[in-house]
Amino acid sequence: MVVKDLYLDCFRYEESFMAHYIYHLLAEKKISIDDDVSKLDSVQADHHKVRELMQNNILGIYKVGIYSLKMSQKDFVFIFPCSKQEQIDSKRLVNHSKLTDGLYH
Repeated sequence: MVVKDLYLDCFRYEESFMAHYIYHLLAEKKISIDDDVSKLDSVQADHHKVRELMQNNILGIYKVGIYSLKMSQKDFVFIFPCSKQEQIDSKRLVNHSKLTDGLYH
């Protein structure tokens, strides 16, 4: 597998640390996008810089929480929150739905 494939997988599977790690190594020209991933084991990254990149989330990688609400015997609503606050609100909505499930049937 080449670095490019792993890098794309990091975005697909929301692997923020590895994506920022590869980004840093690419920016520092310690690896290239066409290198075999085994090269990642032989280069040294500045872990302080990688941590800083992650804290600033310059790649915009966010974990997506998926929540479902059972609206009726056959119907469900799926919620895909975009922010941390929406995630918190979704959890409250799901918990409220579980508490009131028997009231609406």
